[in-house]
Amino acid sequence: MKNVLFGTAIAVLGLSSCGGGQFTEMKTISNAQDSVSYAYGVMMGKNIKSQMGASSSDFSFATSTGVANSIINGAESLMTDEEINAVLSNYITNIKPAKDMAAEATFVEKAKAKSSDIITTESGLMYEIIEAGDASTMPLATDTVSVLYTGTFIDGTVFDSSEKNDNKPMVLALNNFIPGFTEGVQLIGKGGKIKLMIPRNLGYGDALRMFEVELVDITEAPAAGVEVK
Repeated sequence: MKNVLFGTAIAVLGLSSCGGGQFTEMKTISNAQDSVSYAYGVMMGKNIKSQMGASSSDFSFATSTGVANSIINGAESLMTDEEINAVLSNYITNIKPAKDMAAEATFVEKAKAKSSDIITTESGLMYEIIEAGDASTMPLATDTVSVLYTGTFIDGTVFDSSEKNDNKPMVLALNNFIPGFTEGVQLIGKGGKIKLMIPRNLGYGDALRMFEVELVDITEAPAAGVEVK
């Protein structure tokens, strides 16, 4: 992603570095105006990634050309607004979901090839028990549990973790969480650890997500509900 941000920044740097809608790659920032231009470019790249869910594979150097043409006075766009809207709509609605699901299928295939301990339930939840825990103390979906956890996407990016709570266990009503998490935690006892691969239909509907969970305790319901986002 660093290269993507740099490429986007190059387009903006062109405002101060070259005229007439042309720009060249810069290896260093040499003055205050370039610093501001680069900062704008980085922010543009981050916004594109966060707002559109884009990844580095979605971009080429054409990205920086598009940014430059949209900013530099007199630069002619290579596409009309209608064409731009149509291309992005088709990409977001059809192309990107298909690419993401293909990547997820490949990830699952490789994970199963790497470990024969991964089990798939009837619902489609995939799990691997690291430590079974106390079989006499198994949670029900209606229980409130105390857990340590880390949630990641298939590229390893952490989207949530109990570390944000100073690595203290999070207390939550088990049946108030996503179905895959609710089902998975019931498969271990107190003190147990489990890895979960939660498909879209059992999660947030947007992506395959992984969780590593330790069931610390089964506790009384908290005074105010705590939910994991």
